[in-house]
Amino acid sequence: MRFILGHVNQGKKESLYTRMNKSKASTGREPILSPYVPGVLITFDKDKKRWRATGRRLHARAVWEYVNGSVPSGYRVHHKDGRCSTLHDDRIDNLMLLTDEWNLDFMPGFAKYFGIPEREVTDAYLCVERLPYQERFNAVRQILLQLLGREI
Repeated sequence: MRFILGHVNQGKKESLYTRMNKSKASTGREPILSPYVPGVLITFDKDKKRWRATGRRLHARAVWEYVNGSVPSGYRVHHKDGRCSTLHDDRIDNLMLLTDEWNLDFMPGFAKYFGIPEREVTDAYLCVERLPYQERFNAVRQILLQLLGREI
């Protein structure tokens, strides 16, 4: 039988008290209730500097799924301001979906290359997100070059 992450209870509902005790036992920290998703316990992962919801998924993803439904395959929940370490960063108006390629490669790559915060790359992306997918990379690059006063 195959193990599926998060399916250890086989559909049984557990009380909030039981889930809190399990979370505290596994993380060593006292969990709190999410301010954005009713009934979801969260803990802060000091190693990753991110909030995690029960079931090992990221809190930002839980917030997105609560408001907008499931995240399609090949996409990730991205923080518009480039920060993810405070609970306030996981509010829905700070979240957007990006393809894996943009979230994991292009956003951090542009930020590192231009020496700017990822928030500025996200702002440039938001200006061109209505363009066809294959045109976005060059459009974001041009915006960042103009922003920094470099030659195009």
